[in-house]
Amino acid sequence: MTQTTRPVPAIALSTPGRPPVVESDFNPWWTVLSAALANFICTVDNQLHSVNLRYLAGPLGFQLDEGSWAAAAFIATQLVAIVLTGRLVRRLGVRFFLTGNALLLTLASVVAIAAPNLLVLFVARALAGFAAGSFLAIALNLVMDQLPVTKRPIGYLVFGIPSTLAIPVGYFLGGWCIENASWHWLYVPAALGGVLLAGFFWYRLRSLPSEPPQPWWQVDWPGLVALIVAACTLATVLQRGTTENWFDSPFIVTISLLSAFAWGLFGWFELHSRHAFIDLRLLARRNFAASQVINAMIGLVLSYTFVVTSFLTQIHGYNSIQIAEVIVWAALVNPLMPVLMKKLDMRVLIALGLACFVPSCLMNAYLSANVAGEQLIWSQVVRALGQPLLIIALLRLAMTGLKASEYESAAQIFNLVRTAASSTATAAMGGWLVWREHFHSHAIVENLGQSYWQSHLQQLAAALVSRGSEPLAATNQATALLKQMTSNQAYILAFGDLFWLLALSMAVIVVALLWVRGSSTVPTLTTVAPPRARPGGGVPG
Repeated sequence: MTQTTRPVPAIALSTPGRPPVVESDFNPWWTVLSAALANFICTVDNQLHSVNLRYLAGPLGFQLDEGSWAAAAFIATQLVAIVLTGRLVRRLGVRFFLTGNALLLTLASVVAIAAPNLLVLFVARALAGFAAGSFLAIALNLVMDQLPVTKRPIGYLVFGIPSTLAIPVGYFLGGWCIENASWHWLYVPAALGGVLLAGFFWYRLRSLPSEPPQPWWQVDWPGLVALIVAACTLATVLQRGTTENWFDSPFIVTISLLSAFAWGLFGWFELHSRHAFIDLRLLARRNFAASQVINAMIGLVLSYTFVVTSFLTQIHGYNSIQIAEVIVWAALVNPLMPVLMKKLDMRVLIALGLACFVPSCLMNAYLSANVAGEQLIWSQVVRALGQPLLIIALLRLAMTGLKASEYESAAQIFNLVRTAASSTATAAMGGWLVWREHFHSHAIVENLGQSYWQSHLQQLAAALVSRGSEPLAATNQATALLKQMTSNQAYILAFGDLFWLLALSMAVIVVALLWVRGSSTVPTLTTVAPPRARPGGGVPG
């Protein structure tokens, strides 16, 4: 009687000095799905905080522009966590690391709920950022390590789609909390989610061991210091740039130069240290380097949501729930995606994604005051057809041809580039929007002419006087109304410019695609060997 085995019958786990232990009931999908869920919860938590920050200013006693420091703390620790996650997982093991990280998320949320002032909120968001960065880094690594090659396209889908869905969910929950409860409830979902995740990780991942701890001196300490300085200064520039009028401010110029120097120094340490956190030499490979250029541009693509939500809030006064009803259509999943990923070259898939995304931008490029949520829904649907193709196909393209030992560094670089690019793009869009508003405001006033402005001002003032206002007060009110009308129209034109910019920036992706060598489709089961345990334990591959 012969025995038959499944393609992945078991996962062999071992640690130095101990024979392998085979856990036949272990299902790698539990690990992948739970890590993706954790990433989803962290993204929702960040949306809940950033979108509703203005509602915290009064109760916690800070100015709205001061609240950007809490957002900067989140971004900085998130970037640091992405780099450190691989080392921490190897030291603590997947089970302890994920469980501890879930508890850290709960702690951060509880501290935020009880925060009496901005300083405590700053600490809470720093902890939440570290948890979010850790889950983001390990989720992609687990997809590559835990799943066989034929199942990874589905794993990439599980990794990529929740981040898109989390944005409308965050807007909806935030709107409900503010309208029906209080700002404290903004942090309750992450607190409860962290507890549930911790219990799940501790129970389901009990069989995954860790490596023996490394001596404390076998760490790239100079690189770590450079990384912390680089992340903190970059986050400061991104969050304070608009407030400080960007590069017209000596403070922003100084911090920007320091950030660029620190990132360069971090890269140099990683290339020359024996105990580097990331293998940056992967960027010397043509396909991986090109995929990171595309990755950075897709970070710009993700700022599309920022443009749509800002337009609805600023021009039409939409609340969070109304915005969620519009942008939720962008979270639709293309039903043909799994089939297309198995049949088509990754470059073709990215081109198809562009063929949907660019028209969705151009559909919004000619905005007016009459365009609101209902008119933007169809562009969101078109975007939904293409954006997942861009994200998921890029994941496949970036990881093609890598060895199992390179997965960790590849995932770290991928997430670091995506996070930094997305944060930079969103901040840059805010600065661009203000600049274009000033440009169009001056253009509108010049084109209308001084005589038209004075005539319209007199008509408005006369109308206000007829309603009982004093002449001087009526003139001031009419001037303010005219300025507001001009600013609103200028902002509408500026938002249209942003959609044009997003569409034109996709040309960079086309150029990068021409640099990429062909990538094959998903291999068949007969060509794929079962995943093996990684040397020294940790995440099995």
